[in-house]
Amino acid sequence: MSKEFSGAEPYFLATTALEKFWDTSKPILFFSESCRRYSRRAIWDKLDSRVIETPWATYSELEASWHHAGEVFEDLLLDLSEAMNHLHGMRHGLRYWRIVLGPWLIFYVDVNLDRFVRVREALSRYPDSVSYSLSENCFVTPVDALDFVRRCKSDPYNLQIYSRIFSYFGRKFPLLEANENSVNPLLPPKGKMTPKMFFFKAANLLIKKVSVVLRDRPGVMIKSTFFSPEIETQMFLRTLGKVRPVPRRPIRLEPVSIDYARRMELNRFLKGGDDFKEYLKQVLPLDLPQIFVESYAALKKEVKAFPSRPTAIFSSNAYFFDESFQVWAAEHAEAGVPIIGSQHGGNYGIAKHHTVMDHEMKICDRFYTWGWQERGTIAEIIPFVSAKLSGRFRTKADNSKAGILFTSTTNFRYLVNIPFSQEFFEDYLVRQQKFIMSLGTDAKKALRVRLTPESFGWDLHERWSDTFPDVYIEPEGDYSFTDSLKSCRPFVADHIATTYIEALASNVPSVLFYNESALPLKEGAKQYFDLLKEVGVLLETPEAAARMVNLVYPDVEKWWNDPDRQKAVREFCDHYGRTSPNAVSLWTEELLKLYHKAHRQTV
Repeated sequence: MSKEFSGAEPYFLATTALEKFWDTSKPILFFSESCRRYSRRAIWDKLDSRVIETPWATYSELEASWHHAGEVFEDLLLDLSEAMNHLHGMRHGLRYWRIVLGPWLIFYVDVNLDRFVRVREALSRYPDSVSYSLSENCFVTPVDALDFVRRCKSDPYNLQIYSRIFSYFGRKFPLLEANENSVNPLLPPKGKMTPKMFFFKAANLLIKKVSVVLRDRPGVMIKSTFFSPEIETQMFLRTLGKVRPVPRRPIRLEPVSIDYARRMELNRFLKGGDDFKEYLKQVLPLDLPQIFVESYAALKKEVKAFPSRPTAIFSSNAYFFDESFQVWAAEHAEAGVPIIGSQHGGNYGIAKHHTVMDHEMKICDRFYTWGWQERGTIAEIIPFVSAKLSGRFRTKADNSKAGILFTSTTNFRYLVNIPFSQEFFEDYLVRQQKFIMSLGTDAKKALRVRLTPESFGWDLHERWSDTFPDVYIEPEGDYSFTDSLKSCRPFVADHIATTYIEALASNVPSVLFYNESALPLKEGAKQYFDLLKEVGVLLETPEAAARMVNLVYPDVEKWWNDPDRQKAVREFCDHYGRTSPNAVSLWTEELLKLYHKAHRQTV
């Protein structure tokens, strides 16, 4: 049983899960459940402690913060565009720097705003509270945008951010040292490679080598599109190389010495404003990833090896965390080359607030969705068949299959992108337990749970083992998601992501539930989700979803093949997971149109 909180002051503010930075001689206020690792509950459960009030108790509070972050982002981007041009002796426009700096700046503003608000409110409520700060000897400057996001899941880097905010508010706490331990991300599990897959992967590798030879010839250049190697190979052959892959991998530079004097030149370009912007004016020059300052010359050198005459540039997700590609695309965007994007996530066009999608809409000339349309965007939106879902299998309800596939998700322990806060993930875990507890005996025995490759410190395997020791957890790496999906009788998802759309698009019998208050829908999406509700595919509570699974598992064929249910699923997929047996031909024709249109304009 947890120790009762005494409430005796002064309180100690524990900002992270690093126990070295807790003063257990005082009553402790943890900044969030993120500070209390499940695997360490035997330690913190005995302490005189509690979790502090969250500033994000409701979605409306997160929504207001989302708008604030967007305004700060735009102001900073203007300032940084001028600053970076000065720093590197260039004259690039705002769009160039949006493409290059935007992905890092989005997450940087969100991360710092979240930590800033938490500290400000804690000091306001508990002005006599104390804490520990991280010694500046342990401070790090991320190498690039991906390095920054990776570090945001670590306790030491979050402690660095909190320590700077404490200092900004004039709070000088005792300094301690900690080692920065970067965690390398786990690769997603892969299915077994068939001879056909091996052939097309080898052919795709050969095509990329040929593309190096063709680097000075015009072509629609594609990178990180989610097309399979088989589809990329077919498009290359059908277009005689007019559509071909960019044969370059993301550059990952080594850390270098920080040029503080040069970085301080940025200060005079940052205008400041409210408390948060004044804080960013102090710390941003120190936090700007090395690839944009000390290593920018090396980055520009890498870009010289990219294709020199693209007629159009097409990618799904290389516009994030691939700085060499981003600089190359930005340079050609300024030269008038069309920048083309396509959807790569299952909540695009669905979630009311989606910063990543909004960024892509601002940098692209044209953006291909999985079927939905939206007006008033900078990019021209083209509803099309999904690149990610192209070539995927289609199946039918089959009572001879065994097992209920249940896919779980995870989130950073520390907020990285507003409005996805760790507090809502805590509620997600509670709802997940309610679903499992409401399953009948037969359904629970048939359950196969698929966890994410990385749990970001939420100790998900341990939680499942302790709470539901009899539930089967799929071993990591044994099967791809597609392989698991093919073999299940029904599929269950408890969150809005790509997996449930993959299941519906493949005609796998599916049951969906999620916390609607944590992910409000766009107005245009509500009618299509209502369709799924009307036919019992989407349920409003975890208990209702479990009851539906109990009901349909014995005879999933009869339930799934109901004409009204099939019609609703088809209509939903036509807007949010559109597929076609002719996907390769459709995409080949579409990209060839881009080639010929751009080629005519340059002749």
